[in-house]
Amino acid sequence: MEAEWYQQGGWPLIGAIAVLLITNGFALWKIYLQAHAAFESQLKIKKIEWISQQLTEFYNPLFTLLHVNRDVFKAVGPQTFPDDPNRREAAGELWEATKNSVIIPNNKKIQGVLQDKSHLISSDDGLSAYLPLINHISMYEIFQDIPTEIYARFQFPTGILEHIEGRREQLLRHFNDLKKDGTA
Repeated sequence: MEAEWYQQGGWPLIGAIAVLLITNGFALWKIYLQAHAAFESQLKIKKIEWISQQLTEFYNPLFTLLHVNRDVFKAVGPQTFPDDPNRREAAGELWEATKNSVIIPNNKKIQGVLQDKSHLISSDDGLSAYLPLINHISMYEIFQDIPTEIYARFQFPTGILEHIEGRREQLLRHFNDLKKDGTA
């Protein structure tokens, strides 16, 4: 009996090589897909860790400290002083104590965060947004000791708390979206 064409000559070897190449090609493709998925998973974990660091070391401390300062200022700041001279003096003493115990220490912490953790500023944010705050905080304590009209140029920057809150909320949404996708 005569062998079929695919059983003659080099065809069996060619067939075996073709099967081997196809099988190995599929195996290599599967390895590539698994490696790519592992890389993407690690990249997502690193993004989650980075955003977590941005939140815990930069945005959350600034947000909290500025909120405390704002709330304290609204509660006992000079705008709350009564007209009655005796009560006004007591309110002034309370304000001085509050400045020294709360505002100035918080300002130093804010200044530390801005100086030491500015590398954590979000890519769609920038240090320039914080320069007026840095200037205000740097000058606040000096002008408490030496009050002059120059301080008017170093007032607390309007909108900075809202700016930080907006960036913080944006990072939280991104953080939660990444975690929701099943990693971490």
